[in-house]
Amino acid sequence: MIRPLVTVLWIAVLGGCGSTPPKAADPVAGAGEGSAPAGQPASPAPIEPSTPVEPVPAEPAAPVEPAAATEPAKPAEPAKPAEPATPARHPPPAKPDPVRAKADLLAAETRAWDAAKPVLQKYCANCHTKGARGATKKKLDHFDMSSYPVTGHHAATIGATMRDVMGLSGKKPTMPFGKPGAVEGDDLAAVKAWIVAWEAAGKAGAH
Repeated sequence: MIRPLVTVLWIAVLGGCGSTPPKAADPVAGAGEGSAPAGQPASPAPIEPSTPVEPVPAEPAAPVEPAAATEPAKPAEPAKPAEPATPARHPPPAKPDPVRAKADLLAAETRAWDAAKPVLQKYCANCHTKGARGATKKKLDHFDMSSYPVTGHHAATIGATMRDVMGLSGKKPTMPFGKPGAVEGDDLAAVKAWIVAWEAAGKAGAH
């Protein structure tokens, strides 16, 4: 309302001055053809549709590479067993001296005879010792214990002969003369020990 009134007053002033009234200014600055008359609101300019913006396809996200698998830790190598210590080498045992071996066997036989001699003197010497009351040539020829080693026909087999007559071989004892089987206990054990020692020495060739 104010703008049209100002325009009218402006025309009246110019008319009194003899000037041609200027055309009414376009109320809408920069309006073109088809502008609305003065005093009327201008129609809004049509809005040109904007060019549709083509959507830019988003680049697919790069696939996330899987993290490298962690290699399993290698098991610790088992400790190597300690090598057994090399046993000390001992020199091979010296070969037995046959001469010394025979001497040792004879010495053992002599000790066994000394241990059994008291028993034999008690039960056998009366018939098998020179000069004894019961000694006869026949008896001495069979077994003479006057000295050692013993002599007589049975000297070479005295071990087996004594086992038989004393009952050590399982046979019934036949000696001592007149009292067969009288030698017993420790006395018989002493006689047996001498027989064993005599047989060992004979087997080794000591006799």
